[in-house]
Amino acid sequence: MSAGASNNFMPERRSYPARPRSLESLTHRTPVPDVLQMSPDEAIVSLFQVAEKKPAMEFQEFGDLLKLYELTLADQREAGARIEVGSTIGETFASNEIAEAALSGDGLIYALPKKAAESLIVVSDVHGHRQGLESAVREFLRDTKSHLASLGDNINFGPEQLEVMKALLKLAIQFPKRVHLLRGNNEVDITRTGGWGDALYNAQGERGMKINGDRAERIFSQLPLMLVTENGLVALHGNLPRAVKEYATDETARFRNLQEL
Repeated sequence: MSAGASNNFMPERRSYPARPRSLESLTHRTPVPDVLQMSPDEAIVSLFQVAEKKPAMEFQEFGDLLKLYELTLADQREAGARIEVGSTIGETFASNEIAEAALSGDGLIYALPKKAAESLIVVSDVHGHRQGLESAVREFLRDTKSHLASLGDNINFGPEQLEVMKALLKLAIQFPKRVHLLRGNNEVDITRTGGWGDALYNAQGERGMKINGDRAERIFSQLPLMLVTENGLVALHGNLPRAVKEYATDETARFRNLQEL
């Protein structure tokens, strides 16, 4: 470890919004489909469904999905500032300066057991194009032991941004230990005029663009930046954090696995 680095390098806790209403009341009003009880085609239709020409209904349903997923994130945070799913691999991080640097920003990370890497389905930069995500979802539904990781940039540009986000939220709510949503740059630099803003406005009206737009941005800001597994798989959007790249400049050989990067 570098001088002054702590073995317990948990970052300072962030302040999170108040916990939304109970899971039971939200699921009663907006039930999340049990896709395991459906045929693959039925599941796809249910996941990607949007109430066309019914902005009030779409506003309520999407708002409830955002609140439900915020509850999911809150439940995952109960173990600490890091989001850890599956098994705790704190001992792996404790002697790892690169992991420490990656966590020094906001401390949000998915930590998965080794077996997750054996059946991990990764999708990135969907940008509102349903077809790319749909093929990954079909593969996820076929394998009940698989994990699905979205590396971000699900919004902006494409014609089906709302369908993409609703499908990912429904899956992440139903399978909180198997579906992992990461933050991309488009979840940070959100376009309210055009792109994501237009997608919300066209489906939900001005109220949806404003209220659910704010809700979505709040949730996007809570998404983890990185996913790692016990056997050294690292997944994230774009590139390693700057601090990690600077550290790696002199000791690139340490990038063999997560235990000795």
